[in-house]
Amino acid sequence: MVHVFYTTFTNKLPADKYQQLLAQLPPIMQQQVSGFRKWEDAHRSVLGKALLIEGLKEYNLGSVSLADLNYTVFLKPFFINGIHFNISHSGNCIVCAIGTTEVGVDVEEIKEIPLSDFKELFSPEELKLIFEDPYDYAPFYTLWTQKEAFLKAVGVGLNMPLNKVIIRNNTIEYNGNTWYLKQLSIQERYICHVASPILNVQVNLKELHF
Repeated sequence: MVHVFYTTFTNKLPADKYQQLLAQLPPIMQQQVSGFRKWEDAHRSVLGKALLIEGLKEYNLGSVSLADLNYTVFLKPFFINGIHFNISHSGNCIVCAIGTTEVGVDVEEIKEIPLSDFKELFSPEELKLIFEDPYDYAPFYTLWTQKEAFLKAVGVGLNMPLNKVIIRNNTIEYNGNTWYLKQLSIQERYICHVASPILNVQVNLKELHF
């Protein structure tokens, strides 16, 4: 089972609510949030961590502090208690996936972009899908979120080129293991995928409001 929590915002949170969420974070994270120039970036950061805190409660780990986070050599955060998570945001949507196995999630807002700028990141077969209808950006964002979710799950991020990530029937083979991709219906104008090593993984999707 993978729990996926998401939330959206269009305006600033009430000051008291924002301060309440900010106070849940360790001092170093509070400082990082304070360093954002745009309030939207600060909100994305605070809300993403608020989703993670709620996710920990699903495993009766409400007492776990984000100060207990460790980091891999590629700076992927993790807990040593066997709980894995991943946070993604785009536009005004924030998503957090959490489970007892490695998991990756990526969400992207569908918007017009110069597709030709991304040609080197996809295989010829993928480019054929992407450019089949130059006014339909869904194929691009579908492939992008699938690859990103996988890269975040294995913890290498963009240290592995996207064109080296080969998708076949919603699966990716990597280091002798199979990763399974699942699309989530979250918000209109957004595409979201989860990557998991579990076949037909059950996803408990829940929207939260702060």
